[in-house]
Amino acid sequence: PVAGGGVRIYNSSPSLEDLIVTDNMISSEFPASGGGMYLYNAHPIVTDTVIKDTVTTLKYGGANNGIGVYMNQSDPVFTRVEIVNNTSTEGGKGAGVYMVDSSPVFNDVRIAENFADDSGAGVFMDSSTPVFNRVTIEDNVSNTTGGGIYMSDSDADLNWIRVQGNTAVEQ
Repeated sequence: PVAGGGVRIYNSSPSLEDLIVTDNMISSEFPASGGGMYLYNAHPIVTDTVIKDTVTTLKYGGANNGIGVYMNQSDPVFTRVEIVNNTSTEGGKGAGVYMVDSSPVFNDVRIAENFADDSGAGVFMDSSTPVFNRVTIEDNVSNTTGGGIYMSDSDADLNWIRVQGNTAVEQ
């Protein structure tokens, strides 16, 4: 599948600071992931970063997951990061953040104004153990369930979290 329109990190552990990852696009005939940032078996430290305005388009259908940030088998640390205004179409999940088999840490993060055609517009997690410290998840819209957060088979640690103004719309 096509992945990492803005940044792709595979089997690596970089430190990323003061990034603006914006206006990225993945256009594909098949499913695509991580339009802003794609992480696979990755352990980056991401600080003072904005990931925004990413969109995907598919020619033949499928699902676009994790349009802002996609992670699989990864343990990133995000500090003072904004993940905003990312759009997942074609049945996509986790327009802001999509995680599977991952253990990320989010400190002082804002996940807002993301749109998912399927579940978890703000955050979608499956089989993951994330830690959220002082995180705001707001004004995200899902066309099915979990406008703010969708959690399946996961064990999340939520500390000082604000989840507000999110919407799940039945289509």
